[in-house]
Amino acid sequence: MPSRGHPEPTDEVPPALEGTVETCTWYGMCMFSERTQVLLSPEQLARLKRIAEKDGRSVGSVIRDAVDSFVEAEPDRRQRALKRLLAMNAPVEDWDVMKAQILKSQLGNW
Repeated sequence: MPSRGHPEPTDEVPPALEGTVETCTWYGMCMFSERTQVLLSPEQLARLKRIAEKDGRSVGSVIRDAVDSFVEAEPDRRQRALKRLLAMNAPVEDWDVMKAQILKSQLGNW
């Protein structure tokens, strides 16, 4: 029964909308209670907007997913990096000697 003059909800699709697909995602305000401000370069914002548009999402949603991916992946990524370093069986020398070798390999005989 309609209430206050509103029609009864229905699953029927009006003929004008047949064949269209509509996706609607709603996040209740209770999910996000903290606000922050981040300054981005024009290029960074443009990249975020392209990703958001391609995925049909908001820029905020893209940023939240990126933060979650970075924060959750951090310990695992560090562990994998450490395992790769240890698997190299590289000779370990005094830090000053190693630093000089690294600089020489990058800068040559400057």
